[in-house]
Amino acid sequence: MPPNISNYLIADTASIRQVTEIVNKNRVGIVLVVDNDGVLLGTITDGDIRRAILAGVDFSGKATKIMCDKPVVARAGVRPEMIRTMMEEYRLHHIPIVDERRRPVELCHVEQFLERPRGFSMAVVMAGGDGERLRPITDSIPKPMVRVGDRPVLEHILRSLVESGVRKFYFSVNYKAEVIDRYFGDGQAFGVAIEYLRESQKLGT
Repeated sequence: MPPNISNYLIADTASIRQVTEIVNKNRVGIVLVVDNDGVLLGTITDGDIRRAILAGVDFSGKATKIMCDKPVVARAGVRPEMIRTMMEEYRLHHIPIVDERRRPVELCHVEQFLERPRGFSMAVVMAGGDGERLRPITDSIPKPMVRVGDRPVLEHILRSLVESGVRKFYFSVNYKAEVIDRYFGDGQAFGVAIEYLRESQKLGT
């Protein structure tokens, strides 16, 4: 579960643009909209944001215009197997856990309930390519940070490996390594540990 629920909360007075920034920052794909008393009013997912873009919604407008105001929630203390059943029944990736006053206290994600294959827990990912064939896209970012859908290709790789049980990553970096470092940091935001193998020259594969 996320280490700090406050990272996923936003006030009901926030704009859609502010919500988009938070969803992009927390990388979980959801924010919880609360009132002044911290009571959950609704949820906004990255899917809601995409639909707003397609509908031409003004992103300076209030976020409550695009939120789901009847989200599926679970009460604090509910058994994990019940949460998993709810996720399967409603086809959800996230379920907020609320207290008796309907204030969010946790956020459960479907990845918490995935079976983790055994066998290896560490991976080296080569991320030093400069992407010459992708110019001019890669003039300002390294090839692994080119976006596919709503996130960089390197994040897709990381998440796929996490589903395979990997928890320790070594990123081999060279071209514009600082862009990768700023985005992934030490991996804490993704629930993993990341260290960087910094090539002083291009070493190939």
